[in-house]
Amino acid sequence: MKNENTLYHKRARDILGKPFTSIVSRYLGVSIAIGIVTGLVIGVFRWIIDRPLTLLTIIYPFMGKHP
Repeated sequence: MKNENTLYHKRARDILGKPFTSIVSRYLGVSIAIGIVTGLVIGVFRWIIDRPLTLLTIIYPFMGKHP
């Protein structure tokens, strides 16, 4: 297992020594895609939470005037 030349057992200097190889580019592309998808999911989630909160600013004063 010490001399295996697999993707998971390469040393950092082996990967960083060839910065524009296809495997590094693929990792970079996948990382960027994951970041974009994660950002979109979080953004949509926060937008969904924000909509009811703005609705509450309308409902609460109305409920205070009409018990």
